[in-house]
Amino acid sequence: MDLRDQERSAETTLTMPLPPYASLALLAELTNTPPPPPSLLRTIRRRVRIWSPVVALLCLLVAIAQAVRPLPQPTLHLTSGRSFTFPGEPPALSWPAGGQASVAVLGQGTVGSHGGGTPVPVSSVASAMTAYVVFRDHPFGKSEDGAPISVDGAEQGTVRDALAALLVGSSETAGGVLARWHSGSEEAFVAEMNRTAAELGMADTTYTDPSGRGLGNVSTAEDQVRLGLRFVESPVLRDITVLPNWEDRSGRSWQNRNQLVPFNGAVGIKLGTSPEAGGNLLFASVRRVGGADRIVVGAVLAQHAVPIGDVVTAAAKKIMLEVHGLLTVRTVVEEGAVVGHVDDRLGGRTAVVAAEEVTVVGWPAHRVAVTLSGPDGGVPHEAAPGTAVGRLAVGGAGSGGAEPGTGPGTGGAAVVVRDALAAPGLLDKLGRLW
Repeated sequence: MDLRDQERSAETTLTMPLPPYASLALLAELTNTPPPPPSLLRTIRRRVRIWSPVVALLCLLVAIAQAVRPLPQPTLHLTSGRSFTFPGEPPALSWPAGGQASVAVLGQGTVGSHGGGTPVPVSSVASAMTAYVVFRDHPFGKSEDGAPISVDGAEQGTVRDALAALLVGSSETAGGVLARWHSGSEEAFVAEMNRTAAELGMADTTYTDPSGRGLGNVSTAEDQVRLGLRFVESPVLRDITVLPNWEDRSGRSWQNRNQLVPFNGAVGIKLGTSPEAGGNLLFASVRRVGGADRIVVGAVLAQHAVPIGDVVTAAAKKIMLEVHGLLTVRTVVEEGAVVGHVDDRLGGRTAVVAAEEVTVVGWPAHRVAVTLSGPDGGVPHEAAPGTAVGRLAVGGAGSGGAEPGTGPGTGGAAVVVRDALAAPGLLDKLGRLW
């Protein structure tokens, strides 16, 4: 074969198609690279590359949510003592030898009690509940006489007239008139008397008539003090019971049988005597302490030594004057003292201080509560130094739902932030767990 034939044969060979299996094998040979052997490090790297964008997106979404969601409501916390006790030993009052007695200070609690809690007849002291119920449901002002009373078609004067006849003149008739006028019948009124006693926590008291003429009217000294504390909250009722005498519509004068009145600040409330019940006296007095009037309420029951009226009056007077001498004013918190802090609930705390001195009235060994409360709308997230953010109260609550620390014998003051109260920053928001 000559050279020309050889060239033609080679050209023919190059242009002929390869078998299919030969093409695939050659392609695999030219392009395929064997995978590297598997390892833990390579697996981790691959998963990081896959999940990193997802995790980053989730973190961004969480950060945005943390930054824009509402802040938790700040709270106010008391860091000073939760109570204050007046120095000294508990008072040993001159209790009567027999019967029972109790005495308390309005707004501050019981000073002491003696003689146990067995219910005993209280005679016409029961009419104090009659007066309380009638005035509670038909109040009138200090310069007013109240509604006119008409019973069985007959004009009976005004509510003030009837209350004076009942409390000062010890008129059984007045008790019946008030009961029928108030409730339609004495039976219905007595039921209201007993409902009221239960509401006031007088668990050992039972009333059977509005004037106390029956022996079924029984109570304890502690229960009568509970009633007396509510009774003296009314200046109108005190104005009536402090009268040394009362003149009825006919011009007849009735002397107040409570011989404590009007001496030594005594303002009532009701004396009741009978041979069976003995001498019983629910009394009250006003004592000026710390620049304000403090009201002492006490009861002495079941005094059977004669003359029973004088004996029970003497016993009540001794207790009353001793309590007057015990009352004193103490400073519980100094002005500017740190009493607590605002907690923003994200790790921030701002001290709060008393805006003024807090004093309270008490007696030896008397313990009063100290509380700290925020405003009705809640503690703010931000406030300038000196902004009021709550109230510190020492003692009980005021009567009629008044705020704590404003009642007789109690003390209170606004609390202000010592430094600027600032809202939590971005880092605090991002790090919150709730």
